Amino acid sequence: MRNLYILIIFFMFIMRKEELILGASSALSFWSKNLFPILFPTFIIVDLLLSSTLIKYVSDILGFFFKKVFRTSKSASFVFILSMLSGTPTNVKILKRMYDNGSISSKDITKILSFTFFFNPFLIISFAGIKVLLIIWISNILTGIILRNFYVSEEVKTSSISIPFSLQESTRINMDIMLNILGTITVFMCLSYIIPFISPLFNALSSSFLELSTALYKNKLYFSSEYIYIFMLAIGGVSIFMQIKSILKDTLIDYKFIVLSRIITLIIALLICFLT
Repeated sequence: MRNLYILIIFFMFIMRKEELILGASSALSFWSKNLFPILFPTFIIVDLLLSSTLIKYVSDILGFFFKKVFRTSKSASFVFILSMLSGTPTNVKILKRMYDNGSISSKDITKILSFTFFFNPFLIISFAGIKVLLIIWISNILTGIILRNFYVSEEVKTSSISIPFSLQESTRINMDIMLNILGTITVFMCLSYIIPFISPLFNALSSSFLELSTALYKNKLYFSSEYIYIFMLAIGGVSIFMQIKSILKDTLIDYKFIVLSRIITLIIALLICFLT
């Protein structure tokens, strides 16, 4: 069955060559103008922060709250704050570095990522507004509380966390990550462009499952619906999951649990939007 899907996509690429070219050029333009100038320096800064004592200070101040409310390790508080400010996949990059250093386990990553599935706040505000941003933040927090008894983290001695910083090594690793992100975005943005246009709603929702940035643009073009924005931002799309997997390669993550958390977040977010 998987080979059949690949064959169908291959023929769609051939038959809709103009759309394929448009999708590839749009992906490169979006990556070079929007993602690279934000993500790459952010990744470097994150590596620098991880080499400092900031994790320990933040964990000492907020860690007890996270341990009691979300049943995570105290270091989750540091990841949560940076996730709100920079979004995914920056927080995945942080989790991977902490995992490589032995500060957290793969179970910790699964748990923390299930309620820190955020996106760049400036991107959300520019498309959907501050209300949608707050709804996504709140619904993720409530999801973390609902799932608090799953993947309960063991305590980590945050004072022992020490991740050395090397500008040369950080540049090399983060450039590899950025190129992987470019490849992933290109594939899924091309897919979103070659899907036949049946209706504006179908086009926007199908793009939501594939690539977030294209979906946000299409919703703004056709509807500017808060409900559709919330749907897109809650589920994230296949592209962002592939970016996560590329960063967390060779790491045993329960992606079914993360998908479950996205469904719960979506339900909570839609309910909040309806009530407000």
